[in-house]
Amino acid sequence: MPKVIFSISYRIQEEKREEYLETVRELRNYLTNERGKDYSVFESKSRPNTFNEVYFCNSMEEYDALEDDADEITEQLINRIVDEFISDSKTEYKTLIEAS
Repeated sequence: MPKVIFSISYRIQEEKREEYLETVRELRNYLTNERGKDYSVFESKSRPNTFNEVYFCNSMEEYDALEDDADEITEQLINRIVDEFISDSKTEYKTLIEAS
């Protein structure tokens, strides 16, 4: 089965950077330690305050279940990131499927 990478890219408000980093750290710890997800957050080297959240899924089924599998804590943290930190509410989604 092909692996899937799902990423969400956005720029955050510079003045809220520290608060964003604290929130995304909490989300990463929760998703990886409590929910067993393979999830990371990266910042663009050339564009400060531009971040990519990346979910690594071992199958298309795992990818398809991402949204349905979100619990209340996950949804609260994601909604906080979207509502409070993202500049201009602009996000870019990308899904990559492993070539076989």
